[in-house]
Amino acid sequence: METHIARKSYTVGNPIRRVYFIGDTHLGVVNCAEGKIKEAVKTIKADKDAYWIGMGDYCDFVVPGDPRFDLNQIAEWVDKTDIVRSQANKAIELLAPIKDKNLCMLMGNHEYKYMVHSNNNVQAWITDGLGAKNAGYSCFLKLVYERENSAEHHSYIGALTHGGSCASTESGKRTALGKWMMHNVASFYAMGHVHTVDFLDRAPLGVSQDMQIENKEILGVISGCFLKTYEKGIYPSYGEMRSYGPTVLGYSMIEFNVVDSSMTFRKKIYTKAG
Repeated sequence: METHIARKSYTVGNPIRRVYFIGDTHLGVVNCAEGKIKEAVKTIKADKDAYWIGMGDYCDFVVPGDPRFDLNQIAEWVDKTDIVRSQANKAIELLAPIKDKNLCMLMGNHEYKYMVHSNNNVQAWITDGLGAKNAGYSCFLKLVYERENSAEHHSYIGALTHGGSCASTESGKRTALGKWMMHNVASFYAMGHVHTVDFLDRAPLGVSQDMQIENKEILGVISGCFLKTYEKGIYPSYGEMRSYGPTVLGYSMIEFNVVDSSMTFRKKIYTKAG
């Protein structure tokens, strides 16, 4: 597990800051919604108060010799003689317009599995290519918002993980997020891997510095994905052949209000594949 501190400035007249969670893009297969990735990048780039966290599984990284490999599932643009390098380069290319807004990038199970069997650090290829912090598979992130021309600052601790749940139902996915929130002490939590957009918020009791009883707000998100399970006229995906439920294309986002320390869940769901 890694730790990382990110310091960002804000002005007194604009207390809202947004963090987008982008992951499970699975670039390199025909079922990847590349057009929606580009839309998300465009949105983040245009949002002057935006930052983003990479949630892993940026590319599919499934190659010959892997029992999951199927040549028919490889996207047309992928160099079949160098599948992994061309997929990693594509991830760098698509995310480059927002590299200056990145807080950190987690590793996913697809990066991890390829690294274990190949001894090639594809996670580092991508993070180095973007100049991003390699946050490992899970990470505690201290996000500090510092007011310009002032000593005032506001800190949030995030517990981030790509995730590893095999949950296939909505309740199971929420349970996996709840367990992650129960196992770690943080202000906000994020988990990927299960290919949906969702959240949990809780307000457990605590005490203030002067020992007044108060509720402590915590918020957890499931980050979403850009991999389609079903699409008309496209070679069947791994998920379709196992009758998985349809994935939820899109991403989660948290709005941080640095004046009142509140957090608000927002989401973007794409109803049309592309």
